Amino acid sequence: MTDRKRVLKSREPIDLFDLFDRKTLDEIQLDMSTLAAAHEKDILLHDCYVNFSVEYYGYDGGREVYLNTWRWENDDEYNKRKAKEEKAKEKSRKIKEAKKEKARQALFQKEEDERNEYERLKAKYG
Repeated sequence: MTDRKRVLKSREPIDLFDLFDRKTLDEIQLDMSTLAAAHEKDILLHDCYVNFSVEYYGYDGGREVYLNTWRWENDDEYNKRKAKEEKAKEKSRKIKEAKKEKARQALFQKEEDERNEYERLKAKYG
């Protein structure tokens, strides 16, 4: 695939207590299958993929589990992102060039000031 990026389509929190509490492995597997079936349409029709993520929060190490549905960015999103990246590169290049030019001008100004000071002292003291 090209350099297209993933776009988060949906993000649903999963309550682990409801999923695991007092259930057998078969019941847990059935619940997980139900979650997967709910997203099967997205997976098949929109070329999405689903994954689980665990995110930590707080100082006590609390965790939340999320069901994330991802898709690849479409052509419009890709073109907009590429245009924005090109604009940022161009802006960065212009800033660097401006800094170099400013440093060059400062160097020339310093040399000119030193030359003027030399000429003034030469005229004064011979």
